[in-house]
Amino acid sequence: MRKWEYNVITAEDGYEAFQILEQPDGPQLAVIDWVIPELESPEVCRRVRQQRKMGYVYIILLTGRDSKENILKGFEAGADDYMVKPFDPEILCYKLRIGERIIRMENELFELATTDHLTGLLNRRSFMDRLEAELNRCIRLMRPLGLLITDIDFFKKINDTYGHRADDEVLKNLAGILKKNLRAYDFAGRYGGEELIVCLVECDIEESFKVAERPRTTIRSQSCLRPKTIWKYSP
Repeated sequence: MRKWEYNVITAEDGYEAFQILEQPDGPQLAVIDWVIPELESPEVCRRVRQQRKMGYVYIILLTGRDSKENILKGFEAGADDYMVKPFDPEILCYKLRIGERIIRMENELFELATTDHLTGLLNRRSFMDRLEAELNRCIRLMRPLGLLITDIDFFKKINDTYGHRADDEVLKNLAGILKKNLRAYDFAGRYGGEELIVCLVECDIEESFKVAERPRTTIRSQSCLRPKTIWKYSP
C-alpha cells in the first residue's frame, strides 16, 4: 500500500482500529482483516457506522470466509467491499482507488449539507451532531471538553446603518479570524444569527480561556470587523 503512495496506519487489534477510526482526523479508508483480536471486523464496522463522525469511512474487509452468509454478514455490519484471501494485490489497489472516489464524492456532498454557506463554519445541526459524538468520546475516556459561544455586540446597528451585505461581511470576517486562531482539531459552527459556537477538544477551563483569548485579542487589536467594502453600503 505504501508503494501505491498511501499513508498507512496499522492497528494491532480491533479495538485499536476503532479508536483510530473514531478520531476526528482519523483515516477515511480502512482495510480490515475479519479475524482480529479484541473486536472482529464486523463489530468494528458496526461501531464506526454508529458514531457521528465528520466524513465517511470506506471499509474493505479481508476474509477467508467466502460463503454467502458471511459476506452478507459483513455488508450488514457496514462494510463497503470485501476481498477473499488469498487476494490479488492489483485488485486491492483498484478497490482502494474506487474507495477514494466514493470518499471524495461523499465529502463534497457532506460539506454542502453541513456547512453554513455564509461563514464556511458548520451549520447548527451539524455542529450539535459532532459535539454529541465528541462529548460521548470525552465522557468515555474521562477527558475534559471546552465550549465557547460568541456573538457581536450591537450587531443590529451594523445592519441598520450599512445594510444586510455589510453585516454579512462582518460575520465572514469574524468566522475567518475564529478559524485561524483555533487548534487544528477544534471545530466551530454558526449557532444562529451573529452567534458562533466552538468546541475545544480535551480542553479544561484554564486551557479553554487561553484558546478563547487568541481570537478575542486579534479581533480587538485590528479593524477587521470594519472592512473597507462595508463603507460602500453606507447611505
